[in-house]
Amino acid sequence: MILWGKTRNYKRRWRCKNCQRSFVWEKQRSGHKIWLDDWISGVSTKFIATKLGAGKATVDRGVSHLLRYPPEIEIKQNQNAHLLIDGTYFKRTNCLILYFDNEMKHFQLMRYTTREIKNELIKDLRVLKRSGVNVVSATADGQNAVKIALKRVFPKAKFQRCLVHIQRYAETFITQKPKTLAGQELKEIVSILNCIDDHISKMTFIAKLNDWKRRHNDFLKEKTTKEDGSGWWYTHRNLRRVIYHIEHALPDMFHYLDDSDIPKDTNSLEGRFTDLKQKLRAHKGLRKTNRENYFKWYIYYKNMKKKN
Repeated sequence: MILWGKTRNYKRRWRCKNCQRSFVWEKQRSGHKIWLDDWISGVSTKFIATKLGAGKATVDRGVSHLLRYPPEIEIKQNQNAHLLIDGTYFKRTNCLILYFDNEMKHFQLMRYTTREIKNELIKDLRVLKRSGVNVVSATADGQNAVKIALKRVFPKAKFQRCLVHIQRYAETFITQKPKTLAGQELKEIVSILNCIDDHISKMTFIAKLNDWKRRHNDFLKEKTTKEDGSGWWYTHRNLRRVIYHIEHALPDMFHYLDDSDIPKDTNSLEGRFTDLKQKLRAHKGLRKTNRENYFKWYIYYKNMKKKN
């Protein structure tokens, strides 16, 4: 850009050496940034226009222009990265997956897709690896796709199951007020899961779980048969589902006890998802492409605020 005289209002005009187009570059660019920052935060273009004393159509054009050209998310090198990987759904058809460096408090990568797909997760982790990120651990929910992808790209990394996800899953099927003694006891055992902070409390938890299963073994095997005798199902299948879910997760539940840098849950990402959805709700009707670019700008601003 080179200085190219002044406008009739005595404002500096700039000229592009490549396209030979001249314009008042400084004011337009800084103004658009202010508009977009407010808009990303959930403020309507009408309110922004009123605040700035500008026309709503002008603000709409500025926001639309920058939505078409989202920023690239900066990947920071880290040879000892402990990632949080989690996704949230929008109308059950699209999923936003975030890769958050828990030590740097930095969003390293995002993907807007239909669901957590193994091959896409592998591609994302390879991008991080090529960019100088060595994943030591990743905390996520129980999706096999994340675990498989992690082992494919970073075979030495620890996969930590999110304890909050496990606890929520269990409480959903046990219910808040279980009617059976077995359900009441299992609810009490599960309630201490997120409070385990040393190996002694871990072994106590496992011992209580094994004792519960031994005492209620026959109860869990009870069956209900159809009236015509054509079929059957386990009477207490929800409790069976919970105990199987916990036993399946046990090998990956307590890595954080051996390394205090490993997060035991993805709660910090959950809070950001809640904030993002609240802000996005103010801009209903965005097309899928614009919604994806909105997410890129949102993450860009979040990362910039951490720098400051």
